[in-house]
Amino acid sequence: MWIHITSELLATHPIILFCYELTRGTDHLRKFYEDFKGYITCDAYCSYQVLEKENQNVIHVCGCMMHMRRRYAQSLALIDKSKMTDAKIQALPETRALMLIGKIYDADEALKSLSAEERLAKRKAVVSPLVDEYFEFVDGIDTSDPFIGNRLKDAVKYSRNQKEYLCRFLTDGNIPVDNGACERNIRAFTIGRNNFLFCDTIDGAEAVAIMYTMVETAKANKANVYYYLKYILERMPRHMEDTDTSFLKAMVPWSEEYREYERINTCGRTPEIPPGIYDSKPRTPKKGRSSDTPSEGAA
Repeated sequence: MWIHITSELLATHPIILFCYELTRGTDHLRKFYEDFKGYITCDAYCSYQVLEKENQNVIHVCGCMMHMRRRYAQSLALIDKSKMTDAKIQALPETRALMLIGKIYDADEALKSLSAEERLAKRKAVVSPLVDEYFEFVDGIDTSDPFIGNRLKDAVKYSRNQKEYLCRFLTDGNIPVDNGACERNIRAFTIGRNNFLFCDTIDGAEAVAIMYTMVETAKANKANVYYYLKYILERMPRHMEDTDTSFLKAMVPWSEEYREYERINTCGRTPEIPPGIYDSKPRTPKKGRSSDTPSEGAA
């Protein structure tokens, strides 16, 4: 399951797109970003860098400091610190790296309320020196030291190899420091996937991707998920034969049409009922059946 979202810093309505593919191959990215021009913040998965090489000066890949930080945290967790003093723990390269990364995060977090232009200017003045300080420290770590563990070596190698991508957030105020927003949005799917017993077919997996796209996009736009799905199920059938797709503008969770629908429903007023939907007469229960028991063939 692939997930693509708009930047959390972009001044626009957020969109969360889930896409099911049979593989993790680059072909999905080639298809999805065929007409795209801009920045993609992601982890170090090689397919994104392949995409950038195939679209030089068109698509720019940006690294994720959260993935960089995670490696130091994992390395620190493996160290037995029970008999170490606070001073020795603070002197560990993992601890020092985490503290330097923390300073980068703290400085950039304070800029989230600014416009993209203001954020970019502040990043150059405040955040960029902290990033330089971190990489200066990383470059000074001797990975040939036999006392350095493999986890720490991996963390240092990751930072050195990904430096170009990790620093790109400093070139545009709309680029986040990590892809944490993407991971937060996919969390609901990863928690629930063990219950998706109907995903034993491609159609089932694609249906799940569609539903999660609708639900997570509605949540990201602070729409009431129940009423948004109800709105879609009531309004979309009116347009099944339309060749003009302009009606789709009213189907998004930030449309004025939907917002009015939600306001009416949450105020306790009866929303407009599409003609013909409830015209059929209620079914008479068969003899011997309880009135609340559906007859055969009921969906």
